[in-house]
Amino acid sequence: MNRYETFIISDPDISDEKRASLFERINQLIPKENGFM
Repeated sequence: MNRYETFIISDPDISDEKRASLFERINQLIPKENGFM
């Protein structure tokens, strides 16, 4: 299986709460789709 890298770029002006929420969703999605970080 090929390995891929993904970069996530977020707006530097978003609040810490929104940034934390974004990364929490990403941290849940990747393992759900059999990925790893």
